[in-house]
Amino acid sequence: MKHRYLAVLLIVVFITGCGEADNTKALSTEVGEPVQRQAEVDEAKQILLSMEEIKDVKGVQYTHLLFLAPDVKQFDRLKLEHVRQEAFQKVKKEYPNAKVHVSTDKKIYMELDKLERKLYDHDISEEELKNKLMKLEEDMKG
Repeated sequence: MKHRYLAVLLIVVFITGCGEADNTKALSTEVGEPVQRQAEVDEAKQILLSMEEIKDVKGVQYTHLLFLAPDVKQFDRLKLEHVRQEAFQKVKKEYPNAKVHVSTDKKIYMELDKLERKLYDHDISEEELKNKLMKLEEDMKG
């Protein structure tokens, strides 16, 4: 007799739990418009993602400057310079008038990731973006 009550109780709990899932709202994955126009850098990211050595790309655009940092697959990290040069050439071919910066450095990747998020969250002014990108440009050279 106790087993029947336990079985009925478990079925009721199970059905009640499943019914609640229908009332939940789906989380929105859409992102708002960035502070600065990012169309060219978004297209450049897609170009780099087409390369088999690259698993992710972070990038930020400021006027005619394109800053890109691809995340290279583990095995392909042995040929970082080749990947960086090929990525640069592909983007430069598509955007000959832009000043393109490509870095496979993990620190630059993380910095561009932060800047990307701030751009889309409207947490950064245009002047602050310019200053941070100029510092990144120096870091990429040095």
